[in-house]
Amino acid sequence: MQKQEQSRRLPPLFKMTKLVGIWFVAILLAYVSIIVVLGGISKKKAPELVMSAWPANGFALQSLAGASVREEIVNNGNEFPDSISASTRRLAENAFKHEPNAASAVAIMALGTEEPNRRRLMERSIALSRRDNLTTGWMIFDSGKRNDLTGLLEYYDISMRSSSAASSTFLPLIAKVLADDRFIDPLGNLLAENPPWAKQFWEVVINEKLSLGNASTLRLMLADQKKISLQVYADSALIQNLIAAGMYVDALRLYNKLNDEETVKSSFIRNGNFKQNSTYPPFDWQTVSGGDYGSDIDSKNGVMNVSAIGSAGGIFARQLIKLPAGDFTFIATLDSAPEMGNLIAELKCAQSITPIFKPLRIPLKAGKNVTRISDVPGNCSYYWLDISGRASEGSDGFDARITSMSLIRK
Repeated sequence: MQKQEQSRRLPPLFKMTKLVGIWFVAILLAYVSIIVVLGGISKKKAPELVMSAWPANGFALQSLAGASVREEIVNNGNEFPDSISASTRRLAENAFKHEPNAASAVAIMALGTEEPNRRRLMERSIALSRRDNLTTGWMIFDSGKRNDLTGLLEYYDISMRSSSAASSTFLPLIAKVLADDRFIDPLGNLLAENPPWAKQFWEVVINEKLSLGNASTLRLMLADQKKISLQVYADSALIQNLIAAGMYVDALRLYNKLNDEETVKSSFIRNGNFKQNSTYPPFDWQTVSGGDYGSDIDSKNGVMNVSAIGSAGGIFARQLIKLPAGDFTFIATLDSAPEMGNLIAELKCAQSITPIFKPLRIPLKAGKNVTRISDVPGNCSYYWLDISGRASEGSDGFDARITSMSLIRK
């Protein structure tokens, strides 16, 4: 895939480079902390007890060597040391001698060597076991140091597939660094394999405001991966959060892709006949239910039902629409309308613009309502169409039925 252009919504490149460097360190330290925790039990055991229980057991020797190297990591400020003590290396060598499948022993031996032998031995350790935390921790560190984003994410993947604790630690950090365009392609390649942590990733990244635009791009890359269940994604929340952040272009592009829709039909209002349920509000109808007032769509009968108890009211339903400049005709048909209260359609700009577009309020009565809308300005592209109202004070409330709604060019 071609490299992404620098996005207008991202921080300047020099700030982003600094941000990514900071998070490399943060992720590394988080991972080493996990290693230390996992090694805690071994460190608390007396070496004499382990040796007496398994005098020639390679895994027992590996445990001792692991406790020793973890202590050296802690003493080095929670970073991998440039070298390890000779005694720790001898323990690891003895462990490997007795048990050639002892992956951690190979990793510890690697820490006692210089490049390129160190990486070669670490790769040997990975081949023995993809669950060895010490090995994957070092490979993450080394990949980050070499700016190998693909390798970095691949080792995150290895770790998160074997540890839920690793997923909980890494995913919030990965979600943050996705603000950097360089992470889109390698992360997309991983997610295309539908890893077990994918659903958790989408639940996390939708709350990272700086990463929302690239999360949308990433989701577009995966849209044609039909083998991945839609339940893995958080599409509705992603679209809503993009809109809340004012990223209307990204939100609409994703909505159109997910619906195989490039343009709206003759009417700029979607599902104006109410024959479909809403999947991705507010580009689809966003309805309110519960409390003293609300609405719902009866797709079987093609009706939007609106109701309120006495004195209650507010926005019953809304939809975000994109409009060009020009003149339009708004048409709404109601089977029934409030007798004790009011119901209106309101068109107002969703963007912060100057000069401000004055909201247009259209009363809705029983029967066919036709309203001409002139001179919609070109400085606003996205509008809220709200259906709102209120039941009269002291009344029993009202029930109304809207059977169709459209907004077409005049």
